[in-house]
Amino acid sequence: MKTLRLLNVLVILMLILLFGGFAAGYEHYKKEIEEPVPWCGTTSYMDHFDDELTDMVKNGQALFKANCASCHVKNMRADMTGPALGGSFRRFNNDTMAYLSFVQNSGAYIAKGHDERIVQLFEDWDKSVMQAFPNLSKEDIKAIIAYTEAMYKAT
Repeated sequence: MKTLRLLNVLVILMLILLFGGFAAGYEHYKKEIEEPVPWCGTTSYMDHFDDELTDMVKNGQALFKANCASCHVKNMRADMTGPALGGSFRRFNNDTMAYLSFVQNSGAYIAKGHDERIVQLFEDWDKSVMQAFPNLSKEDIKAIIAYTEAMYKAT
């Protein structure tokens, strides 16, 4: 009888240890899956840039909000009053000066007619001319490009 009772106690202790271990393991697993994973939408896209580019992107964000956000969606993928800006730098063959010229005075840039893709975009948008931004410098445009491309890649 004593042996049976001792055996029952040992079985109960083993079950407690076994299920207690599962519970502790589950708590560890639960904690592990709740921690943010980079690039899964749980951390900031800003965490993945060096400091110099981060400053440029932050400056671009402020410039975008002040000058572009009323017509362009910040996810850079959807159209609004103006077209989505994600990947738009490629439409200018990655030419900062052409991009700057367009932003500062899109009507004059389109009138030159030397960029067929931009003329086609103009046609596709019912010949709507973008508001001119002659106050934006080359450095401002670079910052806006850095921000729009970062947002485009992050979404």
